Amino acid sequence: MWIKLLWVFFLMHHLGAASNEITVGLSADYPPFEFKQGEDIVGFDVDLAKAIGEEIGVSIKIQDMSFASLLSALKQNDVDVIISSVTSTQERKKSFDFSIPYHFDELAILHHENQPISEQNLNGKTIACQMGSAMHTWLTEHTTKTKIVPMDVATQMAEALKAGHVDGVLIDAIQAREFIKNSKNLAFSVIGRSKEGCSVMTRKGSPLVTKINAAITKLKQNGTLDNLHKKWIEGDSQSKSHTLLKDFIFIAKGLPTTLTYSFLSILFGGFLGIFFAVSRHLHHGTWAIASIISIIRGTPVLLQLGFVYFSLPALIGIKLSVLAAGVITLGINSAAYITEILRSGLQSLPKGQFEACQALGVSKWHSWKDIILPQVFRNVFPSLINEAVTLTKETALISVLGEMDILRRAQALAAETYDYFLPMCLAGCVYYLLVKTIEFFGKTLEKRWYHA
Repeated sequence: MWIKLLWVFFLMHHLGAASNEITVGLSADYPPFEFKQGEDIVGFDVDLAKAIGEEIGVSIKIQDMSFASLLSALKQNDVDVIISSVTSTQERKKSFDFSIPYHFDELAILHHENQPISEQNLNGKTIACQMGSAMHTWLTEHTTKTKIVPMDVATQMAEALKAGHVDGVLIDAIQAREFIKNSKNLAFSVIGRSKEGCSVMTRKGSPLVTKINAAITKLKQNGTLDNLHKKWIEGDSQSKSHTLLKDFIFIAKGLPTTLTYSFLSILFGGFLGIFFAVSRHLHHGTWAIASIISIIRGTPVLLQLGFVYFSLPALIGIKLSVLAAGVITLGINSAAYITEILRSGLQSLPKGQFEACQALGVSKWHSWKDIILPQVFRNVFPSLINEAVTLTKETALISVLGEMDILRRAQALAAETYDYFLPMCLAGCVYYLLVKTIEFFGKTLEKRWYHA
């Protein structure tokens, strides 16, 4: 019954885009083009997406996720277009279509004030840039002796520069100006301009390209693009009102999301783990279950999440929501460890327990439900609480798909404030308080169980 209920739950969260709606994928950690301002996603690209939607007569749905996941999401139909300061490259043009450019990046290298870096002395330097961005493309085309360090977001790259892990950071000149306002001993040097420009990215052969090109052309002619440029790039439209308490509350608002994933995953993983453990003990499907556990424990959770969210829908024909994909991935991963925990508990029970049940004529169902499993749970309860704590922290992985959990909110705040250290410390505090709360309830329940 519980499997049917979970299946209904996943179907209810199935994402289906309406015919008059376009899902726009972006990574809201790149101000002033796209970033979080409180609970809202704002920026140049967001306003551009809405303006294009008005021109072609469709509503716009924003889907936020990590920049590295955008191309996979577009290929798997999770988003219809990408408007996230993406540049067209020859390699990308083989798999995707691009609109006419709507903005040209001015490239700059962020460096220490007393250690200037220019295009002429890049050789031998270690330079960080956003993976798959125009900066990454520029570096690969213009340098051969520079060590390129691809990272996800600009705030991480700036912190790597401050810590001395890289010599410089290649980013948009607009962002470089903001970083030096908020960071001491940093400077930047403009080294060029992106020749490809930023374009709207669509699937190969998509009919949207023609409509979007016409819309961008009209927006250029009627001055809308110029107004957006003045508002977001030349102006100062970013929120500057931040206090420690406000930032902590903003990050803590991700608790319900984190707890939802944690609770549903441990519930799903618990049922599945019990089924696997009992089946292995009864020698039913032992080889298959052992193989599944081996694969799950032998591969990274992030890889599993990417497979379930991006690749599985193509195999089963059902597009999964982030919630469904996250619960399936984390639940199955947790089930592999819960199975081993319960298996050790079963092996610790004397064989006489099973023999006594048979001698007394107790059915297998009641012997397992009323006699065997209660003893096993009591013996391995501390390990199960530890697994719940581990799973709760692993839910942070869903942030790569744009779910606004604790970590994603911290990343969004870091992008808005150009400060990576403080938001991550606040997120760490929230996670720590959450874990200590789980441990407290676990120990309380354990004491009552042992004294019952």
